Amino acid sequence: MSPLTPLLLALVQPIAEDPLIGSSAIDAARAPESASVWFLIIVRLTLSVLALAMVVSALRLFRGPALPDRVVALDLLSTVILGSVAVYAIESDQPVMLHVGIALAILMFLGTVAFALYLEKGAPK
Repeated sequence: MSPLTPLLLALVQPIAEDPLIGSSAIDAARAPESASVWFLIIVRLTLSVLALAMVVSALRLFRGPALPDRVVALDLLSTVILGSVAVYAIESDQPVMLHVGIALAILMFLGTVAFALYLEKGAPK
């Protein structure tokens, strides 16, 4: 048994209590060589970093000194949401969620183009 096993079990315990995942996460954590434990840890860390990026970009969206700053923050926020959808699709093994991500990317592009046209035609300052 590896010296990291208690740490891994402590990290995976909240995941195991999730009713959607069940006790299979604890069974996977008992064998630390298993890739599924590391996969769950990396996915949770990735989602945490993406959540932090969402908070930071939302702050810039609300506190932006000018309209172009807010447009860039909105574009960043939608890109981070797209990344979250992709990570969720990988975690839940539902490739259909990637179609949602593609549709979201198209809407993001159209929104960015619309804001650029609005700014080009002379937005109120």
